[in-house]
Amino acid sequence: MYWGHREPPRQLAIESNPPGATVYFNGHRLGVTPCSVRVGSRGRLRLEHPGYLPAEEFLRLDEPGGQQMHLRMRPGVAVGRLRPDYPPSLGTPPYTRFLSRDQVLAGHAYAVPPGWRSEAQPNRLQLSCGDGSQLPLRQASLSLIPGLLTEQWGQLQSEKERQGWTVVSSQLGLQSAWIRLERVNDLGLSRSALLLKQEGDRLVELDYQYLECADVFTYTRDLDYLRATLL
Repeated sequence: MYWGHREPPRQLAIESNPPGATVYFNGHRLGVTPCSVRVGSRGRLRLEHPGYLPAEEFLRLDEPGGQQMHLRMRPGVAVGRLRPDYPPSLGTPPYTRFLSRDQVLAGHAYAVPPGWRSEAQPNRLQLSCGDGSQLPLRQASLSLIPGLLTEQWGQLQSEKERQGWTVVSSQLGLQSAWIRLERVNDLGLSRSALLLKQEGDRLVELDYQYLECADVFTYTRDLDYLRATLL
């Protein structure tokens, strides 16, 4: 039994920190982490654990094979209904899908989303948007890396953690993956996301950072725009 759309079910391995969280998909209880479940290709995943705030993600499982997801839960007690963070894999803003990908980075076609400044290098595209006192508060980069997603996945996460980021949630498939991260400092909360796609024998990496992120809507919108036009 699985709960979701009428499309073929997907196999999803779920881990949580801490383990022992109850897993719900579209309101239906499926098991306790760590576990492997069959779910629809679209839907809301929710984890609940005594003493921790619920963790939620919207699943978008485009690949037919099995995928993995990891969620970190925050200590606390929920008061009212939480508004879940919007993951970097939901949808495409209507007008970005029609942007012509008329620029090329080492054979990879892309378009720069409205409002973003870009600087192209041989295998890397640097983008920035918004005003900051010294650096733009919103930054992104598109890089082409040789290798396979399954080989690079752990290394890319480790590099982010060495930079002081904490992995909040992640989703890994054979051809694509994403990681959502946060970092707390004296200035507030910064958010980052790493979106990855296999393209032949190389990996397309979209690295997004919103320093001092006080606006989750802009964070979410940026990720949709960048994914639609760069990946």
